Amino acid sequence: MLARSSQLERRSLLVFAGCLLAISGCAQIRLPAIDPTGQSIFLPSPYSTTLETPCAGLPKPSCLEPAWEAPPLPPPCVEPGPALPVFEPLQVAPPIVATPAPPRTKHPHLDKLKHKHDQLGHITLTPTKVIAPVGGEVILTAGLCDPSGLLVTREPVRWIMTNDSVGHFVEVGDDERSHLLFASSNDSKLLSGSFAEGRTSAKRHVITRGTPSELDDLTLLAGQAWASVTSPVEGISYVTVIAPEATIWSERRQTATVHWIDAQWSFPQPSVVQAGSTAELTTVVTRTSGEAPPPNYLVRYEIAGDSPARFPGGQTAVDVPVDGSGRATIALVSPPGVPGVSQVKMQIVRADVNGTRLTITEGWTSVTWSAPALDVAIAGPSVGSVGAAIVYRVTVSNPGDIPVTDIAAAVDLPAGISYISSSPTAQLFGNRVEWRLGELAGGGRLELQMNVRPEAAQNYRLTARALGAGGLQAESFVDTQVFEPSLDVQMQGPEQAVVGDRITYRVLVKNTGQFPLTNVVLHDRFDEGLQHSEGQPSPIDRSLGSLQPGEERPVAVTFIVRRPGRWCHVLDVQANGQSKSVQACVTVSEPAAPTARIQVRKTGPGEARVGDTVKFVVDVVNTGEATVRNLRI
Repeated sequence: MLARSSQLERRSLLVFAGCLLAISGCAQIRLPAIDPTGQSIFLPSPYSTTLETPCAGLPKPSCLEPAWEAPPLPPPCVEPGPALPVFEPLQVAPPIVATPAPPRTKHPHLDKLKHKHDQLGHITLTPTKVIAPVGGEVILTAGLCDPSGLLVTREPVRWIMTNDSVGHFVEVGDDERSHLLFASSNDSKLLSGSFAEGRTSAKRHVITRGTPSELDDLTLLAGQAWASVTSPVEGISYVTVIAPEATIWSERRQTATVHWIDAQWSFPQPSVVQAGSTAELTTVVTRTSGEAPPPNYLVRYEIAGDSPARFPGGQTAVDVPVDGSGRATIALVSPPGVPGVSQVKMQIVRADVNGTRLTITEGWTSVTWSAPALDVAIAGPSVGSVGAAIVYRVTVSNPGDIPVTDIAAAVDLPAGISYISSSPTAQLFGNRVEWRLGELAGGGRLELQMNVRPEAAQNYRLTARALGAGGLQAESFVDTQVFEPSLDVQMQGPEQAVVGDRITYRVLVKNTGQFPLTNVVLHDRFDEGLQHSEGQPSPIDRSLGSLQPGEERPVAVTFIVRRPGRWCHVLDVQANGQSKSVQACVTVSEPAAPTARIQVRKTGPGEARVGDTVKFVVDVVNTGEATVRNLRI
């Protein structure tokens, strides 16, 4: 009895100590020391016991002020976007969804102090519609916003699945327990496969799915609750989340629809087909077990963009039911000889008994239509002069991706133009110059060159044609205006020189016609015995720009003669397709050998008397270039 009384007293003491702890907050507590002999409850003074609480040093609670400072206001509460699915994508990547801005969170204690009588606002749920594979797991998240736009933490929510739904709840999110016992609670309960209760989270945390990758983790905001559902069979799950303490009934519930499908598929791969033929596109849809799907599946094919091909009947979009073997095939036809690319969008659709269509997924494929092609281009100068040779270049190409055979190219020469030569060698049939080129691979090209001479001043049009097997043909033309020669060039300079001399040639370029000369260019080639005065190597190029009718332009070129012999330089002047060349040569000799030239000059009086002394001065001068030796006077 005494022992029981002592136990009661000790329990009373613990209760008393707990009360003191609650009253005094987290400070140190001094209590009478317990008698270890059991003869009495406490030892006499001055024996005492000091209790150090785990939260020593923290501020004491007070009824006059909040237990903590109000947190800063985060961004406003918004409707969250769709959450990531809990299963791996089947055959196509899920669409990219912008991550919603995190809602602001209201602390529960702050809510009690400041918004106790406020009405709770609307509830949010994400996702509201999702397609998932049978056996997968979908996570739904919900949150309750108050009228000020904040997510409210630790508010109760209820998850309900309708009776006509397939599947069941797997797990309902529970708020993590607090480290303080009095703040700890766990109100999340999975009461049945179709009913669960929970609370919005008190803090932000991450839901992992047991994989090493963090890409499939789901971040749960403070003020959000979550639940996961699954189904072993095809059908629809209707999940409603309710906030029972929300006072606005029309905004306290949201419903999510989960479509469970038992299907796997493969879309047709991109292909290359010859233009004019038929390309078959086949999409295969089966159950995950390999069996054919129900007959309510179809594939919608749609041609996108500008395409040369069409479906049968000229349609650009068609629905094809999936047959008993799980195949949906459509033919795509293009016109012959027309290359291009057809982009085709495909959607796998399931229709229910009411005719409602559900798009399961979509994909893309392409068909490249191959065809041979032939192109020809002729290029030449826009102007020329009578009697001056003109060069034309003909390019034959195959822009397609299939070889072209039996290619022939020809150029029709108008009257007044005579054929000179060509490369490669062509055959001349009257006024037609023709090449037999044979086969040209896809993307290949051939270059042809033809030299002709105009005989009269007029405008000439030359037409080039190319022909190939299968009726392929192409045509191109070029115009050339031919004038009478109007470019005159004159050059003057020395014909004799000695090694070491500087010789200058003066050139006069003149436009003698009635039309301006443009792109006047000088091209001077000189022999090795001549060195340009400014050290430029041969040849020298210089542009004079344009010459108006009757205008003349003087220029000069200077050389230093370095070696004896006959050296020449040729000056070519071109303008508007005209060309004129002039040549000048100089004969260079070695300098003459040096010689001595003696001049003697004597001066003195013309007369003298007998007995006079007379002075005569004799000057001997060498006016030559050589030294005189052994001179005697």
